[in-house]
This record gives sequence, C-alpha cells and structure tokens, in this order.
Amino acid sequence: MFLRGLVVAVEKLERKWENEEYKQLKVTIVDGTNTFFFIATDKKAPLPPVLAFTRVCVRVDWASKEKGVMTVRGDLSDE
Repeated sequence: MFLRGLVVAVEKLERKWENEEYKQLKVTIVDGTNTFFFIATDKKAPLPPVLAFTRVCVRVDWASKEKGVMTVRGDLSDE
C-alpha cells in the first residue's frame, strides 16, 4: 500500500525505553481527506530527512488505526 500526501508537521523526539535512548520522528501527513501519522526511529537506520509542506510518498509496511487515528510505518520518500 502506498500513501501520498502533504507533510503538515514534523516532530523529532528523544525517547528512552528500557535504558536504551533513541530518536523518534513523527510526521503528520494529509491527503486531502484523511490525516495520517508516520513514525520512524533511528534504531535500525538513520531518520529520513523530512521538511514540512512537502509532498511525500510512504510505502506502508505496517499500519494501525486506534480511536480514529491512523499510524503508519514504512519507507518514506519524496513524491
């Protein structure tokens, strides 16, 4: 599944889980109808460079919808 849309917010966070520190990227993407959250961490690979108000494409590997909020993970690239 591919998700295409416009990045409207980018948030980089420093997290800690079980004494392991890592960085997390949370990107808010809108496709004109829906809002999605793309989440990535730097545990396996560097965080992708993302700029607000650019169009992106996500090849979705994992998706979850809880209480109406869709969160996806996968490969993010410029559209």
